[in-house]
Amino acid sequence: MAVEFAFVAAVPLLLFTIGTFDAVRMVVAKQMCAYAASAGARTGAVMATANQAAVQAAAVAAAPMLKLTASSVTVVVTDSATPTPNIVAFASRARGDTVTVTVPYTFTPVAPGFTKLITKNFSVKSAVLIP
Repeated sequence: MAVEFAFVAAVPLLLFTIGTFDAVRMVVAKQMCAYAASAGARTGAVMATANQAAVQAAAVAAAPMLKLTASSVTVVVTDSATPTPNIVAFASRARGDTVTVTVPYTFTPVAPGFTKLITKNFSVKSAVLIP
């Protein structure tokens, strides 16, 4: 009787463990996306940053476990000098402009058939005002 119970009880426990593992991975992935966007925006706000590729590289380097690509990270600079913000070139940014970095990521669970977690697309933005 005890052997049968051990086999029957192991299956739900295993599924619960896999589901918990996937849920934790999803939360960590979302936080890493947020950190990557923040790191990229802070790099773009520094006037010594030469180009947009350096901002994208900083965002990718901030979250190495996500395997992001620089081409997927978008960088937008908006001019705040006018009443309606206009998008300006990265090289012509000035004090008071806002650098916005967007980092997309697709989370895929380890065992989607065993858990209720599904593939989820994240798109995290971070904006920093150039001092």
